[in-house]
Amino acid sequence: MKLHSLSRVFGAGVVLAAALFSSTPQAEAQQGRVRLFEPVTFEKLPQHVGHELLVKTTLGSRRSGTLVRSTSTSVRLRLSAKDGGMELDIPRDTVEEMEVVIESAPASPTVGAAD
Repeated sequence: MKLHSLSRVFGAGVVLAAALFSSTPQAEAQQGRVRLFEPVTFEKLPQHVGHELLVKTTLGSRRSGTLVRSTSTSVRLRLSAKDGGMELDIPRDTVEEMEVVIESAPASPTVGAAD
C-alpha cells in the first residue's frame, strides 16, 4: 500500500473517530438537549447504571455505550446498534478514565414573558 493510500485511510479514521466521540451543537439544539460529561469513579458507577458512559483505556481505545453493570474488576457496556449492539466487558486495570453522559433540557422560556 502506498503512503498516499495510507494517509487517506488514516484521515478517514480520524474523521470517523471525531464523529463518534463528538456531538454537533446544532443537532443537540434542535433536539432541545445539552450533553454534559461528568468524570466518574468505579465506586460511583452503580448509581449510573442505564446512563451512557465514555471509557478511555490505557490501550488508547475509547468506547461509548450504556452502562449495564460494574464490578470491582470490570465495567460492562452495551454498545449501540451501529457498533454491533453487543455487551462489552472492560477490565478495570485497563480503564484510564470514565465519564458519564448526562443529558438535560435547557430552561424553557417563561410563557407570556414576551407578550
